[in-house]
Amino acid sequence: MTACGGGGKDSSPPLPAVTDVSPRTALIGTQTTFDVTGSNLTEGMRFTLAGCNGITEKAGGSPSKRQFTCTPVGAVAAYRGQVSTSATTASTSLDFSVNFRSPILSASVASGRMLVVTADGTLWGWGRAVGDGTNNESLVAKKIGSDFISTVDGEFAVLAIKKDGSLWSWGFGEVLGTANQSSVLAPVQIGSGFAKVSIEWKNTTSGEHAIGLKTDGSLWVWGARSLPTGQYGFQYTPRMFASGFSDLGANDTALKADGSVWEWSVNTMILSDSDAPDNSFVVKQIGTGYSVVSGGFNVTFGLKPDGSLWNWGNYAIRPAGSSGDLNTHYLVSSDVRSISSGNAMIIKSDNTLWYPGGNVAAQSGEYIAVWPGDNCTMALKTDGSLLAWGLCYFGDGQSSHYTQPANTPAQVVFPK
Repeated sequence: MTACGGGGKDSSPPLPAVTDVSPRTALIGTQTTFDVTGSNLTEGMRFTLAGCNGITEKAGGSPSKRQFTCTPVGAVAAYRGQVSTSATTASTSLDFSVNFRSPILSASVASGRMLVVTADGTLWGWGRAVGDGTNNESLVAKKIGSDFISTVDGEFAVLAIKKDGSLWSWGFGEVLGTANQSSVLAPVQIGSGFAKVSIEWKNTTSGEHAIGLKTDGSLWVWGARSLPTGQYGFQYTPRMFASGFSDLGANDTALKADGSVWEWSVNTMILSDSDAPDNSFVVKQIGTGYSVVSGGFNVTFGLKPDGSLWNWGNYAIRPAGSSGDLNTHYLVSSDVRSISSGNAMIIKSDNTLWYPGGNVAAQSGEYIAVWPGDNCTMALKTDGSLLAWGLCYFGDGQSSHYTQPANTPAQVVFPK
């Protein structure tokens, strides 16, 4: 005989379960497909991700994988999401986060030339002498190379760093880093082990010099006014002059890991030994508590972790009637998220774009990053679009923009 009672099998279907969501990084302004993996997954799941517009489930999923698409919009940050096995009832879920990345790693504007490094490491150029081996004017984006992470542009030459730390240059003049100043039309390698580089030329009438930070914390210099005290001429190739630094600032400054800011004097010798100071390239501390240092003509800006922006120098923004010397640091603004290099512009925590100390926004809208030049400014918006204004190239095949300035931002055509 068999036993009676409730010993029958449970005929209800197995419960769905979510195990992962990928990818965990996405480019701002680029539609992204997210894979939801697990078991017994059904259509109509609930997928949410803050800052990602137009969430749509793709057709053709399976019990082990469902797919959703949306377009990230916002600042560079981590955004939280959740996926649930049912869109209408309480169900098991998985919390996750996605890092929104900028579609542009670096950009620079100078001397009738615009350069952009996209997220995949491709270097693109518009204008003249962009590094394509010619001096011809390019009215559309031209691919210069791959595996780059940053680019800086001086008055006459370009310096760019690749993912492996190799440093490349092209153009002409003092900062090429080659054995002479002869014109170079395509990138040539001039060093290795570099993390960051800047070209200093706004505060000098004696030509450009470059400052490089290597991954080991050492500082290197080459170009005009870069020789040790008492020597006249050019240092054509990089030479080390200091160590122990974690980041590079502007206007001949650098930062250490503890937030201290240091500066040095360049060799001002022009005619005789008496014209040169006795402390060229001797670093001295001038501030503390900073995370980023930028600059403009005869003014240096420092951003602190609390979002306060300070400045010092000849043209520092200071309270009326103040009597501080050139090394006094004055508060300029608060609630600042980032500051550009070169001709300083700031982005506040609400993603608005401002001039330091100004009461009027530089341009309306929400921005991630800005790259100002002398005659043209590029800025990246939170929707991933690249805008420019001034005497710019817009990558649209039209040359008239460079002779007729754009007073309001216009979109730049570039490959993402």
